[in-house]
Amino acid sequence: MDALIEAACAALLGAMANDAWSMARARFARLFGQGDARQEEITLERLDQSAAAVEASPPQAHEAIRQKLLPSWRTRIGDLLQEQPEIADELRTLVEQIRGQLPPAQAATIQTNVAYDQGTVYAVQTGVQNIHRFAPTELERSTSGTPDVRPEPPPSGRRADTGGPHDE
Repeated sequence: MDALIEAACAALLGAMANDAWSMARARFARLFGQGDARQEEITLERLDQSAAAVEASPPQAHEAIRQKLLPSWRTRIGDLLQEQPEIADELRTLVEQIRGQLPPAQAATIQTNVAYDQGTVYAVQTGVQNIHRFAPTELERSTSGTPDVRPEPPPSGRRADTGGPHDE
């Protein structure tokens, strides 16, 4: 369900300040309203406020504004799907229709990476990312041309990240 929420947010926010906006606006309002005219009107007002924020900014700031709007729309769409899980297929169809009308740069999915507690996130949008969690073996060092360089361990009783004493 989280992937659908993220895809819906990417499509909705990507449509703002683009040719796909009028269709996305009407269809999302109808989806949120589910036959309730008042709820549809409230959704239209929220959509218009969000779109106005994007449109009022210079084009180079559109993506930053969309990112600021993302949490509130993620919550709204998540709540809608939790309350009415039967609309998931309709939402998937809507997302695909909007994506088909977006310029290539806007059709991309927003990547969200979250790490909790002691978690670590390694993320890359384009290109290649190689993560080595352990020191390379002698064979790997000799074939890759990577010198055998290992960081010095921190002095005893010091934290590696700050050099300060442990806060335990």
